[in-house]
Amino acid sequence: MILYTKARIVLTKIVTVEQMQVIEKAADASGLSYAQMMENAGCSIAHRILEHWTRMEGKSVVILVGSGNNGGDGLVVGHYLHDAGAEIHAYLSKQRTAEDKNLKRLKEDGCEIVIASEDAKRKKLRQWVSKADFVIDAVLGTGFKLPLRGNAKSILGEVSLAMQDRDRTPIIVGVDCPSGLDCDHGEVADEALSCDLTVTLAAAKPGLFIFPGANKVGKLFIGDIGIDQELKEIASVELELATADTVKAWVPARPKNAHKGTFGRALIVAGSVNYP
Repeated sequence: MILYTKARIVLTKIVTVEQMQVIEKAADASGLSYAQMMENAGCSIAHRILEHWTRMEGKSVVILVGSGNNGGDGLVVGHYLHDAGAEIHAYLSKQRTAEDKNLKRLKEDGCEIVIASEDAKRKKLRQWVSKADFVIDAVLGTGFKLPLRGNAKSILGEVSLAMQDRDRTPIIVGVDCPSGLDCDHGEVADEALSCDLTVTLAAAKPGLFIFPGANKVGKLFIGDIGIDQELKEIASVELELATADTVKAWVPARPKNAHKGTFGRALIVAGSVNYP
């Protein structure tokens, strides 16, 4: 199995949905196609999953596949998890085009694929989720705005109901964001799944840190999709994400014989006598 593991530092910017669209457009114009970004995205998410759960042989994985690019990312994730030995079940909210190379590849992998319109009363979906070890949420991406409607609402609601009947719930992984989350403002649909892990793509989005939506994100990681950090569209983004590495770089080296006065003193003026 080949994963996108080229040594790179992912973006430490926090970008709005509109800014991300501008950055992706610039990356495409510079030679990194949307198709390659999708491939890199799926590889990056699969790689992160396999870093956390190294034994995927025989694991049952249900991929909730939306009709847009987020669903395409999910199909790529399914291909690489299949290569790692997982049993993949792809549940499509709508039929995708016959030219969809990622869907075709998953079919060639021998994975089971069902379209929501062909699943009477969501029977197959409930059956899959009742036995799943992992659910990959790739229904809706960062462009979603409330309210949640249609198949997406029905599918997410049905998954939640199916998990209520289980003693041990599956691990839920969000592709770019939990479906039903407004990635600019943090508003979230009631049906949104609570992810254990979310791999957001290229850069973090503000809604992932704003409640109530932030409660649905779980552990947050940034997935590299190959975008050149030197793009001027990235340099213009002002909001920075504080990471452990960046904060560590701000702290001066501490000698072994340091004491509490070595780095000077600080005066804190805060609150009343009851609230120091």
